[in-house]
Amino acid sequence: MKAGARMIAAALGICAACAAGAAALPDDAVVAKVGGREITKQDCSNHVRLMEALYKNRHFRASKEKLASASARIRLSAADEILSRAMLHAALCPFGMAIDESERRKTEAKYLAAFGRRGQTFEELSAEMEGAGLGDLFKRNLRMDAEIECALNAAHSNELAVTEEDLETAKRRTREYNERADATNRLFKARLDEALTRLKAGEDFGKLAKEYSMASEDGEGGDFGEHVLSDFDSEDDEYKLAIAQLREGDTTDILDGETGYDIYKATKVIRKEDAATGQTTWRLARIHFEKPYFFDELPDGKLREELAREKRAEVLKRISREMGGRVGVEFPHGRGAMGAR
Repeated sequence: MKAGARMIAAALGICAACAAGAAALPDDAVVAKVGGREITKQDCSNHVRLMEALYKNRHFRASKEKLASASARIRLSAADEILSRAMLHAALCPFGMAIDESERRKTEAKYLAAFGRRGQTFEELSAEMEGAGLGDLFKRNLRMDAEIECALNAAHSNELAVTEEDLETAKRRTREYNERADATNRLFKARLDEALTRLKAGEDFGKLAKEYSMASEDGEGGDFGEHVLSDFDSEDDEYKLAIAQLREGDTTDILDGETGYDIYKATKVIRKEDAATGQTTWRLARIHFEKPYFFDELPDGKLREELAREKRAEVLKRISREMGGRVGVEFPHGRGAMGAR
């Protein structure tokens, strides 16, 4: 629901973080009316409690700091998520609808994938929410989401269907994109080879960094700042070894990193084998090229799922643009009153 929440919030101009005046309202105060359905301040608070409980279930080993950070994010997005679900439901299935077994199981699987622990069943997840006193809300949200999916499939089946032509078009575009990326990759390697040849011929590193490097955020002459070996997250031992062997004034050959290609120069060795950390600190300059991004060539089943998600997002985007005129939304105490505490 999160992507839909952002689109709908944008369409309404809602700022979920704006909670001025909400604290003064009683819990049973109606803070929003969506297509005839009333949403109370308590509904907003309960939604926050449910999302916090689901997060804790998923991240049961999370530190207090991580839980507090997640709680803050949940509170900021609560109003958007509540309104998104309510508006989509009101627009697509205002009187509810029968849910077939396959759609129910799909929705349960989505909930379990998003909020369940490894090895946990949906029944166990549901029991956790029951134990927290949030079982009814959990089941109601799940039912609404399943009804929305059923309604989407029924009303927009042609738009949501992934055809063989869609698959072939996606495969062709992936191949064409990857061919362009491969050509770019070869060009970058050729440019780096050229830069390295000029370096070995004695040309100034700073001048070549200015001419070749793609790292516009680096300083004058390719200055990359002060670093210790642990700053480099490459899993390639040869990458780190090349840096570890640098003495002042040395340069590396072309290093193949996870996100780019680099040539480093140690402009200064600031501390060697620092007693406190056991690490050497280098002042480095670099010539850097970003690696082009390549799309994975997915098997048909995975590709079909990905295309189905994209089509669904497009349909939801269109519905969200049209929804303002189809679903009446009122905020009796102003939009900020939906800020859940």
